[in-house]
Amino acid sequence: MADWQIIHDTSSPLYPRSNGLAERTVETRKSILKKAQHSGEDPYLSILNFWTTRKPDQPSPAEILMGRKLRTLLPTVIKPMEKVNKHFVAERLKKQAQYYNVHTREQISLQPDATVRYRDHRSRTWEPARVLDQVGPMSYNTQTKSGVLRRNRQDILQSRESPHDLTPDPVETTPRQLQLRTSEPGEGEVLPSTRDEVAANPPPQYTTRSGRPVVKQLRYRQ
Repeated sequence: MADWQIIHDTSSPLYPRSNGLAERTVETRKSILKKAQHSGEDPYLSILNFWTTRKPDQPSPAEILMGRKLRTLLPTVIKPMEKVNKHFVAERLKKQAQYYNVHTREQISLQPDATVRYRDHRSRTWEPARVLDQVGPMSYNTQTKSGVLRRNRQDILQSRESPHDLTPDPVETTPRQLQLRTSEPGEGEVLPSTRDEVAANPPPQYTTRSGRPVVKQLRYRQ
């Protein structure tokens, strides 16, 4: 690819807007094929008519791609190809960018090892992650529970959580539970079998991370 001066520039996964030109081209081709099938015309002639149609102050797509004019079923005079008005193309792109950026704001760049939340398109939730590096103007590699994922900046939210808050708390194991797990059947402490013995040893009270006791509602206590 380097010998042919081809640059393979990839886009962010699950973000089709970053590859809008290709997505729009596919949509246009599908629309042409559907109209040709509905009208019973030759689909190749429909695509040829689209390729040879000129735009205001611009040559046709076929002229831009091949550097010459293509013959169609319409009798036309083949003239030398005109030069592309680059100033008009630049003004059109500038106008498109102006309309696109009306309701947008500049995103803050993320630093490596920053704690973030990324959009999970399958579960439609925001999952914790950690930024590894930046691989594009608006694309980052993130370390998640399922591995390293590349996501667009639009699908990443900067989080104020600490790395400890983003990891699940380990399950605490009491000495009694450890003894019951390691002991053989018939050994260790005998579990109470009556309600009175169970009431004498109430279960431990659950607390939140900040230390507040968790009190169940009356309808859930039975």
